[in-house]
Amino acid sequence: MHGYQRPGLSHCNSLQINALEAAVKAICNADMEMARTSSLDAMSYAELAQMEARIARLKIEKQHAARGELRQRILAMVKQHGFEIHDLFGKGRKGKGSVAVKYRDPQNPENTWTGRGRMPRWMVAAMKGGKAKKEDFLA
Repeated sequence: MHGYQRPGLSHCNSLQINALEAAVKAICNADMEMARTSSLDAMSYAELAQMEARIARLKIEKQHAARGELRQRILAMVKQHGFEIHDLFGKGRKGKGSVAVKYRDPQNPENTWTGRGRMPRWMVAAMKGGKAKKEDFLA
């Protein structure tokens, strides 16, 4: 005899034994998957919804952890090579600039509008019935 022989398999070579072990593992995994599926089938809608919410939360937590870990590794590599992160990627976003006032209410100069977005109520009310035009409010 050479090496360890599995009981009852003395007539099989190692390739056959490995194939048998793989088949047994596949069957066991299939049985476990069926058990998981049947346990899911037995759950109520509320239990499934609760499990789904938990899975979603865990996915988000894992993603945040992985991103944080990656960020730390990148920062370490950047510093290892003598750079600052801002040297490679810039300082980030610049602040939004302010837009000049284009329209002003002659009755109340505090009411202004840049001409972007929805027309303000004070302007809609003043223009109602064709009394005034948009051009009448130019600043």
